[in-house]
Amino acid sequence: MSFLIQRNVLKNYSYYFDGYIDLDLIIEKKQEFGVSAKALITTLKEYGYIDNRILGSLFKKLKDAGYNKTEPEPEDYINKNEKLQALVRKLIINEEITINKAAEVFGIPVLDMRKLARKWKNYEYRTA
Repeated sequence: MSFLIQRNVLKNYSYYFDGYIDLDLIIEKKQEFGVSAKALITTLKEYGYIDNRILGSLFKKLKDAGYNKTEPEPEDYINKNEKLQALVRKLIINEEITINKAAEVFGIPVLDMRKLARKWKNYEYRTA
């Protein structure tokens, strides 16, 4: 699968995969790479971003969600600087920034930021 996503290309997105990985992140990023969710998960394993335990768990989540025969489609997400979004996500998860401040940074209503933060805090796998 590594021929589908080159190591140097994936490295440009490493800030997304360094720390927390969940199925939502995989579904969101697979479209940017133009590969299937399974291909992205396998590539992350090959390049050392995840271990066998996380690989198996993500594959199980895909299957349990009914995506073993169809590909999941990503949901709309905040159209902001990706590095900024990844940084704010980590700060929210680590409780180092308030919801109000994060909403201000993104320029979105606090209620929307709360929903997004709740989703982020439900991460499934910590990689670091």
